Amino acid sequence: MASKFASERNLKFLMYEVLDIESLTKLEYFQDHNREIFDMVIDTAMRLGRDQLFPVFQELDRQAPQYVDGEVKVHPSVRS
Repeated sequence: MASKFASERNLKFLMYEVLDIESLTKLEYFQDHNREIFDMVIDTAMRLGRDQLFPVFQELDRQAPQYVDGEVKVHPSVRS
């Protein structure tokens, strides 16, 4: 199994160069945001994926969520 599940460098390239997320700051809703905040969100998402989801992704794929008696049942690791 590979030790790296995603490239943060490629993700930031896509977000900043291809999708130009910094242009969102021109909109009133995002006017208080900046690259530092966007980087914090990307870094947090990468850390969550690496530390919480990547170690159990194969198990999560084998045990898909189910809708039973009006409730969604998911793998116990999703709760954390």
